Amino acid sequence: MSRSAFAARFKELLGQAPLEYGTEWRMQKAVRLLQQPEKMLFEIARSVGYESDAAFSKAFKRVLGVTPGEHRQNDTQRTQPAGASFCCTLAMMPFSRLWFFSPTEYFPNA
Repeated sequence: MSRSAFAARFKELLGQAPLEYGTEWRMQKAVRLLQQPEKMLFEIARSVGYESDAAFSKAFKRVLGVTPGEHRQNDTQRTQPAGASFCCTLAMMPFSRLWFFSPTEYFPNA
């Protein structure tokens, strides 16, 4: 199966492109890691697949609208868990379907 066919089928099934899905998954993991005050930003960036904290910060702000530092600072002032609204948004997406993803089920000609 070609990359373009895979991307089209992926978007048809999940409502977003594979790269968008991957980025959101990485940011969801980063939100959880930011709850740990002992974790340094560069450690979190590497944990979610970024080679630099600058690239991670830029992607985080693009997806969530605030920098990781702002999110962490605001999180200490909130009563709800960090990223609760973001995680709830992801929970409404067919995100969990990929954990039990069977390529032959969704891509029978693969």
